[in-house]
Amino acid sequence: MQQVIKGEKCLQQLPQLLKQMSTRRVLFVTGHHLLQEETCQRLQQAIDLPQKTVHPPDGVLQVDAIPVYDELDTVVAIGGGKVMDFAKGILYRHGKQATLIAAPTTAGSGSEATPIAVFYKGKEKVSLDAPNLLPSVAFLDPLLLGNLPPLQQAISGAGAL
Repeated sequence: MQQVIKGEKCLQQLPQLLKQMSTRRVLFVTGHHLLQEETCQRLQQAIDLPQKTVHPPDGVLQVDAIPVYDELDTVVAIGGGKVMDFAKGILYRHGKQATLIAAPTTAGSGSEATPIAVFYKGKEKVSLDAPNLLPSVAFLDPLLLGNLPPLQQAISGAGAL
């Protein structure tokens, strides 16, 4: 069952949640711009665990380019649909049980609420679908939407409608 935590600044609860879950290490999946955000930097500093941050590659997500991480415990995806799909692809490729936590920064993809990720194999669109791809926890923080460029805000808003 998915836990949904919503409200302004609710993502600040992440460090405590990771402690409650007995997390040993964290893999952050974010967009490049998010690392420059002070909020994200403070969040990562508040988490006293081994952590690594990765970003989806430029262009479309290719199944063959999904990286493998042997020591995977908890994946925290903070970003839009592409970030969510990339995090899910990592879990899918990993094959073992790991926790996925999602914090969308756009509205409309709904990726934080489904066990499906969209990738390409060459030019063919493929869906990865597995029960462990449904995030265990989704943080719905409206403040995460405020840092989007105006064009992305408009696209996200139209997608949500």
